[in-house]
Amino acid sequence: MAARLKNIIYQIIENDEISVSEIELITQDERNEINDAITDYRRSNLALEKNIPVSYHQERLWFIDKFETGYLYENSPVYHNLPLVLNLNGDLNRGALEKSIHAIVQKYGILRTGIVSIDERPFQNIHEVSTFNLEFQDVRSQGAAQIENLVLKEVNLPFDLEKPLIRGRLFQTDKSAYKLVLVFHHIMVDRYSVRKLSEEIISIYDDYLSVSYEERFETALDYTGFLSWQKQSLSKLDTHFLSYWKPQLSEGLKPLELSTDRPRATVHTYTGAYVDVSIPLALVAKLRAYELKSQISAE
Repeated sequence: MAARLKNIIYQIIENDEISVSEIELITQDERNEINDAITDYRRSNLALEKNIPVSYHQERLWFIDKFETGYLYENSPVYHNLPLVLNLNGDLNRGALEKSIHAIVQKYGILRTGIVSIDERPFQNIHEVSTFNLEFQDVRSQGAAQIENLVLKEVNLPFDLEKPLIRGRLFQTDKSAYKLVLVFHHIMVDRYSVRKLSEEIISIYDDYLSVSYEERFETALDYTGFLSWQKQSLSKLDTHFLSYWKPQLSEGLKPLELSTDRPRATVHTYTGAYVDVSIPLALVAKLRAYELKSQISAE
């Protein structure tokens, strides 16, 4: 992929008349191969069992958790907690909301997965979850700052990696106002999938209210299928990767010394600030058009 990107850059530099939108990042044959792989690993063809190997991403986060727990932090580090906070207004059916969240937990095995250690190696265990317990807390008597602190407290509670890595709490902030807080561990989801899950929860909730909900537990690609595809695909490239990286690393690497305006803290805190950047609408439109043409996403 790096070689292909380098080739694309050369094409742009050497030919002023070529448009970026005319350059294909992947070929049609490669798209077909990806689609075939997805079909091969449909959930219906997968046997759910205990001690499933983890993906490379999961193994990295598992190692960080093991390394930092009890050393840098008393409990598991919480900077991998991904929150979903939704402000809900109107007549809320708490039972339907809880069932909607349970529906996606049942649908996606990764939401019921814990990471266990066996002989110092991580494995996935998919749990059977009969219900999802959405905690409820009435905070109508408390001010906005107090409510915000309660939300932050919920978000920053550490997870036990061996148990399902999702929890939820519903705060009632006014007579017809609520704040739903769902917290996921990054070892199972990313921010994009959290946004997609929120859309699906809302959709299922609407279906429950209209009495039109039907169980839709089938999904195109189960995460266990993805990691199997990932490891099988990359294992074919091990020799290529080793032949490239061994010479690159054999001469010894010097630390990258970057000048900073203050000494770096011994323990990372992940505190920072936001910087707003405006992108012209014309440029956004071009990027969206390029995404559609290339069948990729900038999310």
